Amino acid sequence: MKDKLIWPKEKNGVYTVKSGYHTKKNSSPLRPQISASSSHMIDNKVWSFIWNIKTPPRVKHFLWRASSKAIATRPALKQRKIAQEATCPICHDMDESMEHLILQCPWVETVWFGSMDHVMDKRSITLFDR
Repeated sequence: MKDKLIWPKEKNGVYTVKSGYHTKKNSSPLRPQISASSSHMIDNKVWSFIWNIKTPPRVKHFLWRASSKAIATRPALKQRKIAQEATCPICHDMDESMEHLILQCPWVETVWFGSMDHVMDKRSITLFDR
């Protein structure tokens, strides 16, 4: 009889990407997630707020991505070797974190408050989702 390749993880002996993925996933040692959000759990109240506000779906999606740290900020791009530096391209003062991008940058402050007359305590902002 002629030899035949058989994939032992499937009953019919045929390899599938799904069974290969699960085999690899189950055989790999568990390693900690290395990301900016790994030390920070987002409260379920934040998720409930995001998905229940009356706003267009694209705004909800943006808020979800911002809370999940899934926006392509300069530090994230630098870590992936896409960007050369992590500083904000507008103010060149701080790293372009999610908090800086949306709330802390001097240019963004003028957009939110309409003038430089309003002073925001930037030190009080530590995380985007709080």
